[in-house]
Amino acid sequence: MPTNFRDQQYDIAIIGSGISCSLTLLLFLRKLLSGHHQTGKKITIAVIEKEKEFWKGFPYGERSSVNSLTITTLGEFVPDKEKDSFYHWLKTNREKWMDEMKKKGGEASLSWIKNNLPQMQKDQWDDIYIPRFLFGSYIQDELNAIIPEARLKKLVSVELIHAEADDLRKRNDCFEISLTENAQSSQPLKAGRIILAIGSPPVRPLQDRRVRKDYLYFDDIYQPGIELNIEGTKRVFAGITEPHKRNILIIGSNASSLEFLYLFRYKAELKKLTNRIVTISYSGLLPHRITPNNNPDYQFSHLESLKKRKVYTSTELMNCVQKDLEIAYAKGVHIGDTYYQLSGLVVELLNQLEEGQQKDFYCRYGMKFTKLIRRAGAEYRDAAEDLLKEKKLELVKGRFIELKQSSPGFASFSYQDAARNKAVVHPLQFPVVINCSGFEELDSCSSGLINSLVRQKLCRINDTNRGFEVTEKFEASDKLYIMGPLLGGIFNSKLRYWHVENAKRIYTAGSMLVDNLVNEV
Repeated sequence: MPTNFRDQQYDIAIIGSGISCSLTLLLFLRKLLSGHHQTGKKITIAVIEKEKEFWKGFPYGERSSVNSLTITTLGEFVPDKEKDSFYHWLKTNREKWMDEMKKKGGEASLSWIKNNLPQMQKDQWDDIYIPRFLFGSYIQDELNAIIPEARLKKLVSVELIHAEADDLRKRNDCFEISLTENAQSSQPLKAGRIILAIGSPPVRPLQDRRVRKDYLYFDDIYQPGIELNIEGTKRVFAGITEPHKRNILIIGSNASSLEFLYLFRYKAELKKLTNRIVTISYSGLLPHRITPNNNPDYQFSHLESLKKRKVYTSTELMNCVQKDLEIAYAKGVHIGDTYYQLSGLVVELLNQLEEGQQKDFYCRYGMKFTKLIRRAGAEYRDAAEDLLKEKKLELVKGRFIELKQSSPGFASFSYQDAARNKAVVHPLQFPVVINCSGFEELDSCSSGLINSLVRQKLCRINDTNRGFEVTEKFEASDKLYIMGPLLGGIFNSKLRYWHVENAKRIYTAGSMLVDNLVNEV
């Protein structure tokens, strides 16, 4: 931490240094270097990060695995304006990052390289699901090059501050950020403008975090790191003499759950030790496998009928989606085969709704629709299918009710069984439990910073309960800007998303924020 940060007021303070921050800062510095800032004044920027690693956040950094992949193809994942530069970086640094994968990634990395090398050698990147850390390393390299260049031209000063921002207050025309360094409070940092880029809210806990557990429980599989937690699971199983008791419970069937299954698939020793992995989720389904549009002539009859009507509501649109998906499931149609067709049809019908009903769909049904059509790449989905065929994996459909200590070192869980419509206790016991149930909603959030912002009315929770209300300039209040997942539910004349959690959407929003900010700071 710089010694003089308490003695000055920064023009901009960015809270958080993950991909929401790094993409926005990169775009801002590029804008300055291209001559869009004409005042000649050097802009002072502070970047505040509580984790040890800057610029990547957990999806693209050390807390994920070197084998963690993009959930969609690279062509769909990477921002369009960044493609040429990123693909060039991938090609010119290929030997270096492949060597890193071989050293750190084991069987999973070797399998991935073998399967994808022919396409890489032909520079056919668009259809590859790349290890996510590569995008994080690329952005880090870009920032490590552009920050010194902008400093040399006296356009900016950028200070990296390793501390946790636990409160934010506005006094007159200045923000004061309360910081905790090494568990010790420090004098507040002052800034004229704030960009809040802290990523998603905290993980939603399954039980009181203060309750002591003697089974292995991961509230967040990426904390301190997914590979470290897999190794912890292996150590626990190695101490259990009865094979039928070596079970893993995963609560939720989202992308994190699927990622754990993919990594587990290549852990031969752990796989041999494990009796069963059980996932419990409301749908009982994992994300759909991404495939080409294999059913281009399939008819979503209820949605097609809705197109013929001039007036309908957001609720009617969502009801039609659910009815058509139920019919498709009954016919054995894989949603991944018809994803683009279904999505295109829903977008067309959304655009025909009057604006109030459009906003209602975004706020009430957007995330529900996303959960119904969640997708994942072939490597991830096929790994889960292998585990199902080997009877290592069991998918349970129902509503999770409660997790309890069943015996020393083990937990059991109860759930509302969807088929029998009654509460049941699963017969297995679990020495390892992984929470993949998603993030907290903002009105019941455990983040002191978020709660303080809401309490002071510096930020207002939007109708999705997943993000903050912002203006077209991305301001939650005067000179306080929101970037990243906390834009979930944004609905204005410039941008409409019910979730902002992937690099492409963050890049789009960051570009718009930078266009406004560079003319005002």
